[in-house]
Amino acid sequence: MSHSKEPKRSRKSLPTTLVLGKAKCARSEYVERVTSTTVSEPVIIMILGSSHSGTTILKSIIGRSQRCSEAVGELRSSNISDYILEAKQASKELKCDYIVVKRPPSGLSLPREHLSSGWKKVIRILITRNPVMICNSWNERRVPYRNCTTRFKRLENIVAAITAREDDPRTYYIRYEDLFNNNFLKIREIIDDIGLKYDDSIFDTKDRGVISHRNLKVNSRSRPDPIDHELYRTWQINQPFKNFDDDRTELILTSKQKEWLTGNSILEQLYPSIPELLQSAKTLR
Repeated sequence: MSHSKEPKRSRKSLPTTLVLGKAKCARSEYVERVTSTTVSEPVIIMILGSSHSGTTILKSIIGRSQRCSEAVGELRSSNISDYILEAKQASKELKCDYIVVKRPPSGLSLPREHLSSGWKKVIRILITRNPVMICNSWNERRVPYRNCTTRFKRLENIVAAITAREDDPRTYYIRYEDLFNNNFLKIREIIDDIGLKYDDSIFDTKDRGVISHRNLKVNSRSRPDPIDHELYRTWQINQPFKNFDDDRTELILTSKQKEWLTGNSILEQLYPSIPELLQSAKTLR
């Protein structure tokens, strides 16, 4: 079925260059607040990415840091100013110095949307995953937007933004696949640079009882059917912290997804393995 529209540490000096890709950025003034135990307003950390790209697990990991709380689920607002207001309201309830949130994960409406002036006081972390894997995951969950051209374009925009890695002191870029490498080095670099304190227990995700969606009260001990999205996602983030794509033995894509992915230079610049993955992918019928 085709859709053309959406269904409705104390402060320390750091090197000037951050390996992760926040090129030549020094720690900015927002980290000064870290040394205070009482703050009038928490620092907002916003996770931005497409659906099924790792936004939920990234938010959950960061939310386990000291003095940082995770807002369960996604923000419900529809624009930047409302996102910030909603995040602040959630943080007052959680009584924390930092709050990590994510907006509805549909990617970016424009490749530089995350750099607009409305975001200037918000820490932004952009994440993406191999688009082939994202599409395969959409199909496993039978989401209604799996052939949505708007979703395709917004995913392209987030990939383009992460490829460009434009310098901004409050913006970080990471790929889902890089979360797990070298003892989680990339995510450690982000958390360190933000100024959060943590220990290795934040990566111990097995059976932590974390809930991914507001409507859920408990999580399943056994693997739910992927079609039951909220229950399945909650089960996923309570499994060992690893790249689930490493266990993939079969990829299934729709014809429209294959058409979009084939020869897409924007996507292939960040994920040159796409053509090879397409050769082995089956077509959903």
